[in-house]
Order: sequence, then C-alpha cells, then structure tokens
Amino acid sequence: MSGCILGIASRTEWPEGAKKLLKLFDWENYFTYKEIYPGKKTTHFKSMQEASGISYSDMLFFDDEPRNIFDLKPIGVTSILVPDGVNREIIEEALRNFKTS
Repeated sequence: MSGCILGIASRTEWPEGAKKLLKLFDWENYFTYKEIYPGKKTTHFKSMQEASGISYSDMLFFDDEPRNIFDLKPIGVTSILVPDGVNREIIEEALRNFKTS
C-alpha cells in the first residue's frame, strides 16, 4: 500500500475509547486523518475531503455496516462491504480493482 494515505472514520458513541485502542495497538501514526465521533459517514468524509483535498472518487472505503456503504456511494466514494472484517487479501483485491476502475 505504498503511496496510500490512510484515514479512519468511526461513528462511535465512545470516541475516547476508540482513540485509546488506536494508541494501544500503536496504530495512530498510520492514519493521517481521524474522524472519530458520532454522526454520518458523509460528515466524516466531508471533513477528510476538505482537510486533504482528495476527491471522493479517489477514496476507497471498507466498512462492515451496509448503511455506511449506502450513504457514501452517492457522493462517489468507492465503498466495499466487509461483514467479516478486513484482511490483506481483501485490501489487495480492492486496490487492484480500484486502479482499473
């Protein structure tokens, strides 16, 4: 995933806990953009788009909730439903397909 900029968008009701988990697993430095608070994914992505200048069409999103996929498709974010979580194989396949679309 060299050259990718990572962001995290979580609609959690417990932002402090989510941030503690990022720190606990030493993941906070992997994510350039962190939108962790209650609200719709469109709000999270609008903030990331404005902060980064990256167009929605250049964003790839993974989520385990269909409602989040449904919310983001109309604005042009490529959204992939992963009901059982994300792994390397899913990410590699998504990146291959994303490059060719």
